[in-house]
Amino acid sequence: MGISTEVWRVRIGTFHHRPFATGGGHGDVKISGNGMCAALRLVLLSMLLCSGDVESNPGPHSSSQQHTEKRKTRQTTLLGTYAASEQDQCELSDIMRELRNVKSDLGRKMDKLSSDLHKKIDDLSHDICDVKREVEEAREETARLAEENKILNDQVSELANELDGMKGQMKRDNLIFKGLNQDENESWDQSESKVKLFITEKLGIDGDSIEFDRVHRLTNARSRPQPIIAKFSRYQQRKQMFEAAKNLKGTDFRISEDFTRRVRDVRRK
Repeated sequence: MGISTEVWRVRIGTFHHRPFATGGGHGDVKISGNGMCAALRLVLLSMLLCSGDVESNPGPHSSSQQHTEKRKTRQTTLLGTYAASEQDQCELSDIMRELRNVKSDLGRKMDKLSSDLHKKIDDLSHDICDVKREVEEAREETARLAEENKILNDQVSELANELDGMKGQMKRDNLIFKGLNQDENESWDQSESKVKLFITEKLGIDGDSIEFDRVHRLTNARSRPQPIIAKFSRYQQRKQMFEAAKNLKGTDFRISEDFTRRVRDVRRK
């Protein structure tokens, strides 16, 4: 910043000297005081201008200069702010570009995930439909088999009844004698002789008049006397023997009919 006019004037000064004369002889040049001051002032001004210590037009700044300097300062500040803002804007643009890339990549991944999910859902739907169809077919097959099984069970039950009836018919001529002693290695003829003797002695009927198709022990076990099963040739004689069996009440002997297992189970209940 420059110096004021007053300071400048103090520095160069104003010199008022009385005139003096130089030399002392004839032909000397005389310089007045005012001329000397002017010459000295010119020399000092030239030296100061050459040294650069002062401005060419010294004096206080005007309001226009101060306004210009403030405006330059504001412009410099604005330029710095604009440069920083421009850098921030570049960084923000980079961030926005990265965000857009991330968004685009995420969108592609979401689209692929959605496509895969829809495909899996479609596959599962098809599988579920297939399973439902198979379950329905299995249910129908089960119902059909259940119906067939019921029919077969009815047929088996009917056949069992028929077979039991046939067995009953085959056994209707049989009577089982219990309590008769058993000999070792007893033959069928020996068993028949023992039955006839028993009928004669215990029932009061001529045993020799009774005709049998076969007479034998039920098993060969010897832990205890085994029952003897006798098949009568005539049903009337079998009937007569069974009616006379009531006379055995209170003894160790028994006469019973030869029932099938099914009938025995029913009678046991």
